[in-house]
Amino acid sequence: MRQPPSSARMPVRTSTPAVSRRSSPYSRSGSVPTPPPTSLTPNAARCPRDPPHPPPPPRPVGRRGEPHARRSRGGPGRQYRHDRGRPPLPRALRARLVSARPLVALLIAAAFLAGCGGAPPSSSEVTGEVIVSAASSLTEAFADATRAFERQYPGTKVTLNFASSSTLATQINEGAPADVFASADEAQVKTVQPDRLATAPEVFARNRLVVAKPAGSTAIMVYGDLAKPGLRLVLAADVVPVGAYALQSIEAADRSGVFGADFRGRVLANVRSREANVRSALAKVELGEADGAIVYQTDVGASLKVEAIPIPDAYNVSATYLIVPLKGGTNPTAGLAFVAFIREAEGQTSLTKRGFTMPSR
Repeated sequence: MRQPPSSARMPVRTSTPAVSRRSSPYSRSGSVPTPPPTSLTPNAARCPRDPPHPPPPPRPVGRRGEPHARRSRGGPGRQYRHDRGRPPLPRALRARLVSARPLVALLIAAAFLAGCGGAPPSSSEVTGEVIVSAASSLTEAFADATRAFERQYPGTKVTLNFASSSTLATQINEGAPADVFASADEAQVKTVQPDRLATAPEVFARNRLVVAKPAGSTAIMVYGDLAKPGLRLVLAADVVPVGAYALQSIEAADRSGVFGADFRGRVLANVRSREANVRSALAKVELGEADGAIVYQTDVGASLKVEAIPIPDAYNVSATYLIVPLKGGTNPTAGLAFVAFIREAEGQTSLTKRGFTMPSR
């Protein structure tokens, strides 16, 4: 029988035996094999190909948590092992989280107080200027509330910014400084970017619609007179809450059929202008430039130059006012305190004195 050649004549193997995936050092259950003795360099021992073109380091196969290391994005040369925990957060992110801790703590405390009926913050904790963006119809009521708030918190100064709710929402979304937003309807609050809202909006007041006419005028005596040919009528723009409420009222009356066919069309044919807010519509009536305007009952109560024609309940609309503290303002602590004040007894008194009604708790 022929004998195999001696080992001296056998060629030297230049690579390690292939390792199957099942026994790979990076597989889920395989153990790391001990490499056979060799006189080759470590790179050559790991690589099945011959130098001088060594391949890149082997790509890890296991899932997160396997014992392998890779470079971190934190900087050159930094390494971490997944089995030692999560990699450290970037320095910029850590700084932002640390800076946010006071506000987070404040919001948690405010939520706790709201839910538990706890005492409001002390006057020493609430200081500085607080900017309040509020619907035009709140002008007199919030002026009264501001004076009471500043008495309770002597170190504060409230700056009031009045406009239509739609205008205020646009200002807030464009980055205008504001600590509180008080809107005449929910729709405008929903248009504010969610990351500007510090808490959920809360209903704090309600209002009703009336027809305002110049004092002593007989052009409008009842709600149905809005459809009289040749009447000069003024409404707020559709995007303004009172304008949207007015249109709802007109459409409800039209559906009832009480005032004849196409009541909606006949009323809208009398509209001479669409105003930017409810106070602008009221001013047209005060100046005698319009025979009537659909406004809030609180607006008529604030003027000596106009009278109110009631709108029947079947066609009237309840305006819902919401208030919310904002993020990104100049004084979030005072903003939270102002919102709490408006919803408590003294703030509610300022509203009821001006004709607003309170929401059911």
